[in-house]
Amino acid sequence: MHSQGQGVSPHAHEAAIWFRAAAERGIAEAQFGFGRMYAEGEGLPMNLAEAAKWFLKAAEQGYTAAQINIAVFYLRGTGVPRDPDRALRWYLAAAEHGAVVAQVRLGQLYLSGDGVPRNAETAAVWLRKAAEAGNAEAETALGILHLTGDGVPRDETRAELLFRRAAATGHPPACLQLGNICASKGADPAAAVRWHQLAAEAGIVEAQVAIAEHRLRGFGCEPDPAAAVIWFVKAAEQGHAASQFRLATMYGTGRGVPRDVTLAAKWFRASAAHGNRYGQYNIAVMLMKGQGIERNLDEAVAWLVKAAEQGVPEAQLTLGDLYANAQVPAPDPDAADRLYRLAAAQGNAAAAQRLRQGADTNAA
Repeated sequence: MHSQGQGVSPHAHEAAIWFRAAAERGIAEAQFGFGRMYAEGEGLPMNLAEAAKWFLKAAEQGYTAAQINIAVFYLRGTGVPRDPDRALRWYLAAAEHGAVVAQVRLGQLYLSGDGVPRNAETAAVWLRKAAEAGNAEAETALGILHLTGDGVPRDETRAELLFRRAAATGHPPACLQLGNICASKGADPAAAVRWHQLAAEAGIVEAQVAIAEHRLRGFGCEPDPAAAVIWFVKAAEQGHAASQFRLATMYGTGRGVPRDVTLAAKWFRASAAHGNRYGQYNIAVMLMKGQGIERNLDEAVAWLVKAAEQGVPEAQLTLGDLYANAQVPAPDPDAADRLYRLAAAQGNAAAAQRLRQGADTNAA
């Protein structure tokens, strides 16, 4: 938070005085500027409630930028109670004044159903207006609608045209979509690599995964496992569970990289923490064996429970064995039987054998 004499220049404080005087005389531009100073803590202490008050005054006079700002405040509950209906009304006012940013945001709101009933047709109307103004974000979103036939007629040619327009401005999500189209058609693998590379370098996780797969498989480029690992790591560091799991398997098997069970355990654990069920099973096995990580049966059991609950038959079998063989603090034959049945129902032969053995023992 800024205040006079601490991180705020005398000029900013003087500007705040002049903005206040003009704002109190009802000048919309000054009301907006004064609200922004409160919002940013520029020239006076940050106060979001005051910012909202002045944005609202300017918005009510038709000041478009203020209409957008107060819409954001109402949508997020910033400085005012959250009120999606009011947010929608102010976005609509700004959009009808031709504010492209508001048109894009309206389209996004109707697509997501954030505070309004989802309506892809209405979303397309506003996205089309913004796209006609050359907004790359709207072009990409509208292209995705045409690609999927959501709210508009399905038209892959139209979708690709919109993606190319947006990609020509360097818009990374459009580059991703073009890469996906080129990869799915298979006619121009090199183009798929080129577009995915651009999107990946901009930090888009899906593109990073795609370029990693291209480098690993040699799709549209020479196979390069080392480069694939670099891109998998980038995606994994952004929390992409499938990439974390892929890295773990690569390090665990030595595919494309020197075998390193410590790194395998690290990435299995990361993928497990992000809900990857086979990551949960594999880190459990490594914890049970003390492979690449210190042995810890309690933690292993905790991960096995999670994996079993997500339907991994190997986890159900292993956990069943622990319960059946008294390798956990509270042996539970009934729980073991239930887990074996779950695994056997998925075709796990070892679980089916355990059940048969149990039946033979009871019969004897």
